[in-house]
Amino acid sequence: MADDALIGQQLDEYRLDALLGQGGMARVYRGLDVRLKRWVAIKVIDTPFRTDSDYVMRFEREAQAIAQLEHPHIVRLYRYGEVKGLLYMAMQFIEGAPLNQLLAGYRAEGKFIEPDEASRIVRETCLALDYAHRKGVIHRDVKPSNIVLNKQGQAILADFGLALLTDVGTQGQIFGTPHYMAPEQAMSSASAVAQSDLYSMGIILYEMFSGELPFDAPQPLEIAMLHMTEPPPPPRQFRPDLSPALEAVILKALAKEPQDRYPNGLALAEALAQALQTEPKRALPLPAADPAQLSLSERVAVSMVKRPLPPLPAVVSDPQPAPIAAQASASLLETQTSGQVKNAPTPAAPAPANLRLPIIIGVGIGLIFLVGLLLVALLGFWWLRRGQPDTTAGQPSPQATALVAGEAAPAIEDSDSIASTATPAETPVPVTSSEPVLPPATSTPSLEPQLIVDSQRDFSGSAGVWEYLSSPVDKNDFKPLKFEEREYGTCWYGRDYIRICQDSGHPGNNADIAWLWKSQLNGHIQVVVSARKIDRGGDGVTILAYHNLSAEPLQGLTLGGKDTEGVNQKVWFETDVAAGDALIFVMKKNRSVEYDHTAFQVQIYQK
Repeated sequence: MADDALIGQQLDEYRLDALLGQGGMARVYRGLDVRLKRWVAIKVIDTPFRTDSDYVMRFEREAQAIAQLEHPHIVRLYRYGEVKGLLYMAMQFIEGAPLNQLLAGYRAEGKFIEPDEASRIVRETCLALDYAHRKGVIHRDVKPSNIVLNKQGQAILADFGLALLTDVGTQGQIFGTPHYMAPEQAMSSASAVAQSDLYSMGIILYEMFSGELPFDAPQPLEIAMLHMTEPPPPPRQFRPDLSPALEAVILKALAKEPQDRYPNGLALAEALAQALQTEPKRALPLPAADPAQLSLSERVAVSMVKRPLPPLPAVVSDPQPAPIAAQASASLLETQTSGQVKNAPTPAAPAPANLRLPIIIGVGIGLIFLVGLLLVALLGFWWLRRGQPDTTAGQPSPQATALVAGEAAPAIEDSDSIASTATPAETPVPVTSSEPVLPPATSTPSLEPQLIVDSQRDFSGSAGVWEYLSSPVDKNDFKPLKFEEREYGTCWYGRDYIRICQDSGHPGNNADIAWLWKSQLNGHIQVVVSARKIDRGGDGVTILAYHNLSAEPLQGLTLGGKDTEGVNQKVWFETDVAAGDALIFVMKKNRSVEYDHTAFQVQIYQK
């Protein structure tokens, strides 16, 4: 909007550059962090509601909800602030495409999302919800437009604007999006529980595999009544080739009573994966190869190409009298020519003939010297980069961060009530991209490292990609942990507090814990690690990486007792593996086990 008074304004370190979307009570802008030089999403309360104390409380509650959450599949909050009475949130800006846009593309072509991709998206979103629920946060507005696929294809859960903090609660108003709203939430938003979010995931499952919504009607209240009173039509009514096992998973997720649904997101994701493995050929026959059919990642890339971001400025700072490079060049030339060229741009008269040659020689020498410096700098940069492979295949780039921006006149789902809630088609999550040029959708794969396994994304309650083990301290005699629900959530447990959860681990006084991955490939891999202390105190932990439990670890990492920053997406090491080889990541106490709860994630890339 050209007449938007906030565009061009700066809120602390964030400059508002463009309006991405607006809903009933808020607006989201694309902003530039002028200090870190990255794109952010800035959410502000819309003008008519800035004095509305109820909405200000909701806005603050959203910030509190996101601030509690630090998960690879949940949008991140950078800052919650106030400038001249204007409250704002600065959030991660995501390059990619919202799931509702991608599903609409499949429908328009008469096709369905690939089963494996659907299963992965459901698993990543469910793990994000489980994490939020353990933190006491219920989303209450899970729907495709709030699930964004970034350019690596990872699902990111966004828009916690309707989140319920279970220790705070709400009054009995009705919030949410009717097509995706659980029956208990349709009666009162204060009645929402963790399984209410999983019901919404059930609706998304239904839509992914049948191409239809289970309940639809002209009015939002009519849709809500259908959720409360009518059984959903069997998905096979719309798509007979679905297997009974898959249909059963979807219908269980849509049970009217919360206790009849899956107990947590991981259980739902596991049931879906099992159903897809049961009868893959009969249940979901694959179409004949079609060169024109785009994969999910290609569809995300096409969406990004359609909405390119402007390039980030090389330098974001206050205006200077002259560019630094120009000052350096002038200084160097002045030194080389003993001041002869300081005023060369505007000479009062031509230099005497006997001075021209020295000046020309001096300028030439200065330029040659500058070129030499540039070559040395470039060679040094290239040499340093050789040992630091690109890790962007498994994480958002520094520029690719946020809530996402959308198409013309997008709406942000800030639903006030059922009566004012837009339909899913009216609420795309805005998306954009900072890469103006991408290869065509049918281009050959990138040579960047390809993510093949992720300890958080692939966390499972059964034997699968990872094995979860413990051993007496320093013995490397590992035995399986037991997957169960205990005081610290649904995790893999040893004795007492010893555990491995989706995003963390806790060793014991007498036990090391370990994540084991068995290779199915022959080739070169790159290992990326993220780790930090969750409990602040104690003397920290040590994490060791072994290849087939060889005598010496490949690599080690030690975190101090107060190291709550740790390392993030660090390229840890590279090695060659053969099919059947195992990589084992062992977490152990240092001297004391107190306060040793540690966030941990390892990602393995094929190079």
